[in-house]
Order: sequence, then structure tokens, then C-alpha cells
Amino acid sequence: MTWILIAYLLLLGLFTYKPERFPDFALRKAWTWLGLIGISHAVFALFRGGNSHSPSDMLQAGIWEDGVAWLLLGLSMLALASGLSNRRPS
Repeated sequence: MTWILIAYLLLLGLFTYKPERFPDFALRKAWTWLGLIGISHAVFALFRGGNSHSPSDMLQAGIWEDGVAWLLLGLSMLALASGLSNRRPS
């Protein structure tokens, strides 16, 4: 998952550097969803830190952390795709 996030971050940075391909609203949504991945990792790390006495809770938190990260990554990619479909001809 880490390598996918790094590659997507570089790709999103390239699209931001050359904004003529995507409208601003699509890039803003994509960056917002991508930023929420880091916030969700922090929240789940706090949850795991508070439940260190229960191994099953820590395992479930890891599973949910991965699931939420994949969901947010997919939503970020959908935001970029919607920007392509709603692009106005110049």
C-alpha cells in the first residue's frame, strides 16, 4: 500500500503542476481525499495505542485502517476521473 500511495502522490503532484488537464475542483477533491488517508492512519494509531492490552482489538484496527485507506484512495481516484468527465472543451 505504501508504494501505491507514493506513486499516486507523485502522479497527483504532476497533475497539480500541469493543471490544464484537470479542473481545479477535481484536484482539490483528490487532494482532500488523499489528505484524509494520513488523518485516518493517525486516528487508528491512537486507537491501537489505547488498546494495547487487547490483541484482537489491535488486529481489527489494522484491518479497518487498511480498508479505510483503500476506500479513501479510491474516492480520490474517482474525484480525478470525475474531473476528466466534466471537463469543458476549450
